[in-house]
Amino acid sequence: MVFEYVNTFNCSKEEAFSIFTNMDRRPEFIDIMDKSEWLQRTEDGLGSIYREKLTFIGFPLNIDYEVTDYRENEIIASKCHMPPFHPVITIKVRDEGKKCSASLTIDINLGPLELMPKFLIKKQVDNIVDRFVKNYRKVLDK
Repeated sequence: MVFEYVNTFNCSKEEAFSIFTNMDRRPEFIDIMDKSEWLQRTEDGLGSIYREKLTFIGFPLNIDYEVTDYRENEIIASKCHMPPFHPVITIKVRDEGKKCSASLTIDINLGPLELMPKFLIKKQVDNIVDRFVKNYRKVLDK
């Protein structure tokens, strides 16, 4: 299942990209995240690995991602190593005059959740992403 979101922010695409890729800052806007860190970085970004430490519905999780596409100030795409879901998360930023737009795509294998009604899953994901976007706007306002 693919979820797509586009938002406009009052900053340059370089500033937006910098915050998205600064692992130390991710817990500021992803409120279920306790810590995020690069485990391995490559010169061109491709193949870099980062870990997110989350508490999700009361369970601590360590989730590793591998960067599959990277262009500075344009795109970062990462594949999650979390069976059975293995989502690919893609963030693209673009200039929009004095603002920028950021698109988020989540491409996920729902595994056993595939049996649930799609509108219920979408509603839950929409609520989570909406909360993260609101938190991200607060980070930009600082």
